[in-house]
Amino acid sequence: MPADHCRAAAALLGGLRAGGVRAKSDRIASELDDSLVKGSREFVTADGRPAPNGVHWLERVEGDVWTGGDDQPGADMLVVEVAPGATPPRDALVIEAADIPIATDEHGRSRLAGSVAGVPDAEIDTGDKKTGGRRLSIGVVGEAPHLRYINPIVIATLADAVDRAGAVLDLRIISSAEAAGGLPRGLDGLVLPGGSDMSQVEPQIRVAQEAWERDLPTLGLCLGMQDMALAAMRRGGWAQAVLEEIHGPGEQRGFVRMRTPDGGFRQRRGDALLTPEAGTGLAAILGGETRVRMHHNYNLAPDAREPMEAGGFRVVAVHETGVADAAEDPTRRFHVGLQGHPETGACPRLPRLWDAFIAAALD
Repeated sequence: MPADHCRAAAALLGGLRAGGVRAKSDRIASELDDSLVKGSREFVTADGRPAPNGVHWLERVEGDVWTGGDDQPGADMLVVEVAPGATPPRDALVIEAADIPIATDEHGRSRLAGSVAGVPDAEIDTGDKKTGGRRLSIGVVGEAPHLRYINPIVIATLADAVDRAGAVLDLRIISSAEAAGGLPRGLDGLVLPGGSDMSQVEPQIRVAQEAWERDLPTLGLCLGMQDMALAAMRRGGWAQAVLEEIHGPGEQRGFVRMRTPDGGFRQRRGDALLTPEAGTGLAAILGGETRVRMHHNYNLAPDAREPMEAGGFRVVAVHETGVADAAEDPTRRFHVGLQGHPETGACPRLPRLWDAFIAAALD
């Protein structure tokens, strides 16, 4: 079986469907309720609807974006979702409504625990069997339970990119407590994920700055991009740059609440076109317009762009609504942030961006 996670997941899904397994649109386990498990519904569909995080597996396996008719998966769809409760165990994924545990390896790849519909373990095992590839040490900043079990898409997408490069992933999950003390030595690259956990902000700013100083290839996703921007603002003259989301309105707010023309609050959810500026590194990577999943309520403050760019982090994509969608530092090997979620979507989503990041880490 190929190591590529998406193809392995497709084989698994096909085998389960052949066995008559179906999800039920009216059953989402209570353990996946965001009021009980924070962050279990961070996923949004292409048309901006909230959904359990596991819907991303459908998009990766099906090879197309999922919209659905309501907030829940359709009755004929399987959803691989994380179950943080005691049964099944925290370190297992489950097929929603089927309660079929799937064991996961340390990189978020999955394999069926046992066999279903005549598909034995050996045919769907996506554990890395390569022995000749270079070991690549990539740090991902966040808390291990969330990154491994509640929303593992960042790790899975990273693992796919490393697989495509023929390398072997040495995953380093860097907790906020560890990040506050600086980056561990020996890293080849760094990923700053998004999310709603504001306790990650200052630690991410700390390591974003250190990664910039070391010229360590760094990819920021949504909140991660904002934290890279705040680090640049502090280099560029705004020593007290912070998020309005945490500190409320005031001076040196790098990112502020998006508003409608009449002054109301605005949210940005679902797919949007990202158009990189011609001649930039991001344009060379993506080759033109690219559809990216968005899920955010705050955007770059107009007066924050000058200190951010003075710190080396230059806006390279602006949406027609005026939102800064991406930034990069061309003086670094790879220092790129997207306001959206290039880890989310059809399988694989924005592979060129992830492949460019891995290529820089291998360089």
